[in-house]
Amino acid sequence: GDDDNEEARRRLLRQLSLGQLSASWERRGLHWKLFGSLEACAEVVERLERGQSWSDEELARWYVEDCALPFDASQSADDNRRLFEQVTVWTSMLPKELRAECSSRGVFFRDLDFGSDDSSGSSSASLVKRLVMDEKFRIWDAKGLRASEIRDPERILNVIEQQEQIHHLPLADLKAWYSSLGLPEESLARSDLIDLAKLLPLWEALPLEHLQAECRKWGVPLETPTLETSTEHGEDGKDHKEELSAEHLDGHDAGEVKSQHTLMRDLLVQRRLKAWDEQGFQSFRVENPELVMQAVEQFESLKALDLTELRQTWLEACLPGTGLSLGREEMLACLKLAMVWEILPFKELRTECEDRKLSSRTSPGTLGLRTSEERRQELINRLKASLAKATHPS
Repeated sequence: GDDDNEEARRRLLRQLSLGQLSASWERRGLHWKLFGSLEACAEVVERLERGQSWSDEELARWYVEDCALPFDASQSADDNRRLFEQVTVWTSMLPKELRAECSSRGVFFRDLDFGSDDSSGSSSASLVKRLVMDEKFRIWDAKGLRASEIRDPERILNVIEQQEQIHHLPLADLKAWYSSLGLPEESLARSDLIDLAKLLPLWEALPLEHLQAECRKWGVPLETPTLETSTEHGEDGKDHKEELSAEHLDGHDAGEVKSQHTLMRDLLVQRRLKAWDEQGFQSFRVENPELVMQAVEQFESLKALDLTELRQTWLEACLPGTGLSLGREEMLACLKLAMVWEILPFKELRTECEDRKLSSRTSPGTLGLRTSEERRQELINRLKASLAKATHPS
């Protein structure tokens, strides 16, 4: 009758209207075929538009209550909004389209039984949960939390909680922590100390093989050194071996694989060595990291001196008198250079001399019986004397 015709007409107009809107939906990545019909697609669009008006608090509540996810201090309002949009789409997709989405994102689903049509929706709901967790891992990875390596949401959330606590530590506590690692006192900003401290819970959460890979990337040995190491180089270019003392082994037997906590500490030291190298301490030319740390701490104390005290230090370091006319920053730069020369091994001192067009040969002394330290000091004095040209006003 007329009522049926009118209803059919309304449905036709609705389909025509939705068909016109579908082009704009497709530009947003919402093709109606993902959901089985234009009507289903329209419902998804409507829910998305309602969500756009939600406050940050409402989105946070949705995250905890509807997604049944634990509180995450790292989750921002933008993260929540993006996740809401994705979940809204995923929960409305046809099972076959949902499986295709999983395949495109590398989410495993072959263990789920979809039957002929997944009419109960349980398998689809399981897929959505896996997609949500995959998205969470991507968000965490983007924040540097290395979730794809840790692969354990609880451990990742524990890292986030610890890092949040570190972020609120007072500066005195951060300095005390840094000093407790045996690292030198230096004028690091609070933000730098926080960034360093946050690394430890992250490294602790990594599986051992991933921590070891990180160590290899930074050049940190996975085993304690053997009892014999090359520490000195003679004029003839040959290595002269020296036995390692017990403190070099850090409580481990020679050749023993280091524990996770030892690797973490060594990794942190290596990152600081890189920072110090960039500051001019030439960390990777010095064989003993402890000497670099001593130089860093000594230089920090020099920075606290006034110009008169710096000049006195200059003279005590046996540097050329022409440098006494230098300004504060230039004098500090030369003092740092001299400190580095004092801790460079003999081979590197020879290279330093050659780079500065100086002789790298040392005199044999009476009956050729000069010690290696005497030969080192001869090169150091030669390098210090070369500063006379660099500091001369002409």
